[in-house]
Amino acid sequence: MSTYNGNLYLKQQIDSILNQNITSIDIYVRDDGSKDGTIELLKSYQNEGKIKSLILGSNVGYSKSFYEIINSVPEEYDFYAFSDQDDYWLFDKISSGIQRMLNNKSSLYVSSLIFVDKNLKSLYKKSFKNKLSFPSVFSRGSFAGCTMIFNYEVLSLIKSLSVFYFLSYDYLTLLFTLLNGKKVYYDNDSKILHRIHHSNATIRIESCFKKINKRIIEIQKIKNTRELLSKELLNLTTNNFSIENIQFIKLYRDYKFSLIKKFRFILNKDLSTNRFLIDILNRFLILFNKY
Repeated sequence: MSTYNGNLYLKQQIDSILNQNITSIDIYVRDDGSKDGTIELLKSYQNEGKIKSLILGSNVGYSKSFYEIINSVPEEYDFYAFSDQDDYWLFDKISSGIQRMLNNKSSLYVSSLIFVDKNLKSLYKKSFKNKLSFPSVFSRGSFAGCTMIFNYEVLSLIKSLSVFYFLSYDYLTLLFTLLNGKKVYYDNDSKILHRIHHSNATIRIESCFKKINKRIIEIQKIKNTRELLSKELLNLTTNNFSIENIQFIKLYRDYKFSLIKKFRFILNKDLSTNRFLIDILNRFLILFNKY
């Protein structure tokens, strides 16, 4: 868990983790320079033996903060999970996720999200209905890390990918798990209440048109990130990538220089983000070499 000025909802989240119906759970936290009482609350839990490790850091942003805590966690556990500071976990979030991982021989578990207001009143459920593949995740650009549970092999993989830390920690986790041929289980059920309030660091409820406008503003940044990602992926001297995924990366790299490749890219069904208007926009971006 990474925290930053989360005092308002943090106690409820930590208690929901401690109340999981599993025999043992250790909590590792890095605070990103809070100034609102968050650190005092964390120290009180640590003094009670309820937080295994607490790192008090400077403000580097939530993704870099997560990478720091990821690299501090020992590879001695069977399973790991990311946590936001302001959500609420149902009592069987971890146990049910682990059971689904074991039943399906998966390395990584991700799920839907139930969005709630500040009082945990349900607003709506967000699911991902498209095929969970490297192209679909590459196109989507993000996935909720707060739903993820993974094994020590995935943790070790994340730690080995520091050259890719320009990506958000949750995007990197899902993307490289898929790229390395490890199985990901997607659960349409949800055991997490994802709280929406004015100070969320990432996801907020927005209208479709606001999302489109936000997308347009971020187009150049996203394009630069994708170009750097594809370049670094193809520069790797050793990898376990499938031929299909390597071909997709090369297709992204080359679509600007060939009309045939461009239309092959546009018609690729795996590019779907499960957001109709965003998918239409992405196709236009490809058409004009801005993707």
